[in-house]
Amino acid sequence: MTLRSRTAATVALTLTLAACGGTPSVTPPIQTAHSSTVEPAGTTPGVAATPAGETSDPGQPTTGSVLGNGRPVTISVIIGGTTTQSDGTYSATGVSRACGNAMVNLTGNLRAFNLEFPFEATPSVENVSFAAEDLVAGSTTGAFHIDLNVITPSGHSPPSLVIDTTDVADGNTGTATLSEAGGTTTLVVSAVDDLGASVQITAKCGPQPA
Repeated sequence: MTLRSRTAATVALTLTLAACGGTPSVTPPIQTAHSSTVEPAGTTPGVAATPAGETSDPGQPTTGSVLGNGRPVTISVIIGGTTTQSDGTYSATGVSRACGNAMVNLTGNLRAFNLEFPFEATPSVENVSFAAEDLVAGSTTGAFHIDLNVITPSGHSPPSLVIDTTDVADGNTGTATLSEAGGTTTLVVSAVDDLGASVQITAKCGPQPA
């Protein structure tokens, strides 16, 4: 038998075995010379993972220095013209819940400012919540919201004094000024509601502890 005849016979035998149910052998895949890159679990291939504690968008900061939580605060409040026995001068020192842009991660507004005080109760100033949508260091605004609670020298806790100047139709007026110097943020607020109740607030937030 010639070489060509033997080759033809071999091919014919292979086809016959396959037709009779024989399983052809499987050749393992050829390994390439380069090694593959292993992506961390939970990441999209080709996209670098964001380090813990950071945001993937540098325009949306989440650091404590932006929020202003835990900053030392000295605050003074003068209230007048109320019918709730709130009139008087109050002062306190403590730690902020926020003294910065506390809503940036929800709103994306980089020009807002919030003061939330105190983190723990103080003897005279029970709560100060201030918010302005457009108030950055070195500027003044006439549109803001204040929610204030004090404790009188007799231990009385009057209802909240709320003044919202964001809608001029409500008849509430005021100004708020924000400044920054040497790591200290100073907020000065003066407001009067439509019934004649007035409030003046001066708050100084020191640098956030390292």
